[in-house]
Amino acid sequence: MKLILLHGFCEDHRIWDEMLSHSEYKSEIICIDLPGFGNHASSYREATSIEKMADFIKGEITKLELEKFLLVGHSLGGYVTLAYAEKYPNDLAGIGLFHSTATADSEERKDARSKTIEFVKANGAEAYHRVLIPNLFRIETKSEVVNQTIVLARLAKSEGIIAALEAMRHRLDRTQFLQGYQKPVLFVAGEKDTLIPKSQIMQQAASCEIAMTRVLEHSAHMGQLEEPEESAAIIDYFIEFSEQFSLASS
Repeated sequence: MKLILLHGFCEDHRIWDEMLSHSEYKSEIICIDLPGFGNHASSYREATSIEKMADFIKGEITKLELEKFLLVGHSLGGYVTLAYAEKYPNDLAGIGLFHSTATADSEERKDARSKTIEFVKANGAEAYHRVLIPNLFRIETKSEVVNQTIVLARLAKSEGIIAALEAMRHRLDRTQFLQGYQKPVLFVAGEKDTLIPKSQIMQQAASCEIAMTRVLEHSAHMGQLEEPEESAAIIDYFIEFSEQFSLASS
């Protein structure tokens, strides 16, 4: 069964490379860049809402001529995954939220997004990367991993960053949709994640019909880089679990 990975904010498909090097199902996994980032940096006008991002990804997946597949998203990619599952349910055999959540931004978080937009407009993308990225990792993470991630983020330009910030700021709460979802859902939490805490992820998983939960004990928000082998094992097991579920349900 094919699995598609969607990266997070200020990332692109390369963020999964280290993790995928440890996967037994690497040949079955496809990484797609969100609009406004990576190979699709020029498509930032398609990134002004989570729903438009989902439509963009639908277009990219249509080119691949896939039947049922799994869709897993990291952070922002998880928001897009949920929107995709709501709009195009028949495409999917299951979904995964990798350090992500179904909830909308709080009013406090919305205000922070607005301030961040002004910071990016005033200071540019590279200055923002240097502020954002270190806070995604636990303190103990090696500095070279953090610095390499900052280098990877250079493809993320101001237009894409601002569009994605607006999209995240206005995204819908999809908690109720997730609670009623009848296919497998993978939840990956980081023990040290302060952006989307483990407790929030576990609470959502507890109310989900068919949930598979995993906690990365030595990760904050970037488990695919902080614990790549463990992350690969989780993704591999999710593929196996979902294949078995599909067979049992057919």
